[in-house]
Amino acid sequence: MSYESNAGFSARPGWYPDPEGSGQVRWWDGTAWTAHLANPGGTTTASTVQPGTPVYNPFIWLVAVVLPILSLLVFVSFDFTGYLTRSMEASLDPSATTQLATLLDPGYLLVTATSWVIYGLTVIFAYLDWRRLRRDGYVRPFHWAWAFLNSLVYTIGRSVVAHRRSSRGYLPLWLAVVVLVVTLVVVFIQIGQGFAAVFELTQDYVTSTV
Repeated sequence: MSYESNAGFSARPGWYPDPEGSGQVRWWDGTAWTAHLANPGGTTTASTVQPGTPVYNPFIWLVAVVLPILSLLVFVSFDFTGYLTRSMEASLDPSATTQLATLLDPGYLLVTATSWVIYGLTVIFAYLDWRRLRRDGYVRPFHWAWAFLNSLVYTIGRSVVAHRRSSRGYLPLWLAVVVLVVTLVVVFIQIGQGFAAVFELTQDYVTSTV
């Protein structure tokens, strides 16, 4: 039977024994045999996609890079030092009004709300990325539900599985690691500045009460 003939064969996209009897495996795209051949030793129907199959799409860039950068920008825009200082001052004031004002701080509420929105978008885009991979012929791609933990967990798993299927796919992971390192540096600097301000405020308070 020539590989151009699809009679009597129906299966999911993958590598299958060449119907022409070449001893190799041929790619079945779900509807027809293609001209792509491979040696059967390193190829299985569950682990390899057709050569040239896209491994990247807009959704993985959103999950791995764009949304984490957006989270960093939101954090940088927040006056963390000022918020810690106000919180410290509120802790020294027993009035309920002061305590409530700290909890309802506009900057804090904005950062919290934005963080939840970014979290939700991360899960949604991870699902869309997972669905796109399946549509492109990836069998059992890394499940999108891991994005509920965080974007980096999904990016790591997705990159590893995609690389196993196509021998490509690590770029989003490397970029995500770069963003993570930058984020950690910025966060540590912000936290250090914040606690330095709180320490100074505490010293002033102790001095004034002596």
